[in-house]
Amino acid sequence: MPYPLAKLPYGLRCRLSDVATPLERYNLQIAAGGPAICPPDVQILQTTTYDWLICNNGTLTIENNFGSLVFSSTDLLSCTHFLMMKNMCLLDLTNPSLSHVLLRPKRLRLTQCQTSKTFIKTLSRLTEKSLSSIDLSESTNDSLNLTDVFLAFPQLEAFNAYGIILTPTWMSDILKTQKIKLSRLNIEGSAKQLGDFTVYDLASFIEAQEEAFLLTIKVGANTKVDARESMLYAEKLQRFLGQLPRTLQCRFQVLRKHSMLCC
Repeated sequence: MPYPLAKLPYGLRCRLSDVATPLERYNLQIAAGGPAICPPDVQILQTTTYDWLICNNGTLTIENNFGSLVFSSTDLLSCTHFLMMKNMCLLDLTNPSLSHVLLRPKRLRLTQCQTSKTFIKTLSRLTEKSLSSIDLSESTNDSLNLTDVFLAFPQLEAFNAYGIILTPTWMSDILKTQKIKLSRLNIEGSAKQLGDFTVYDLASFIEAQEEAFLLTIKVGANTKVDARESMLYAEKLQRFLGQLPRTLQCRFQVLRKHSMLCC
């Protein structure tokens, strides 16, 4: 329901428009149900279908298919398709440059970013929970709790995590917090990071997802000790694969180093 902002005194509405950033001005228009909240300057949104990159290599830069973007004081562009963020931390999400971008991507890739609970929640607020697919790689955090991710982005249909330290309860965390069925889940980690679960847990997890769902688990190792454990762990998952009902076997695959064990 629109908030009756248009009933505020004209002078106050003008002042709100003056002090608001382009993104805030646009959100005020949406909240009011029309542009009359922001006289005399209506905030125009430029819709784009480009891929976007927001990166911090000492300074925050925003790019799309045509190169780096430089905004005028009133520019507001939308990102509605694919967004990649690289080397980003929580403070970067409050950078003034982002007040010129309406972030509503469907797909997000985070590379070498902070993935703390606060970072994930802030990103959820900035994107209005628009994401249906997330790729995470090389997080700067020690670990990632998938409960935080799936609570922050309830529309997730696909999730990929590479070089991310997951909590061993990732499977039950997803089941407890997901709002819609998944079509794809790719994760990797050591035997310890991937945790202990039974073939029954695995079957129940797969059955809870879309009919065409594919779960890919890549078992890795950082040390020789980890390598031995990972080999045994991958062999156990391979045995699980053989114990799954035939209808579920081709919805699960195991990767170890550069070898693939699947149905």
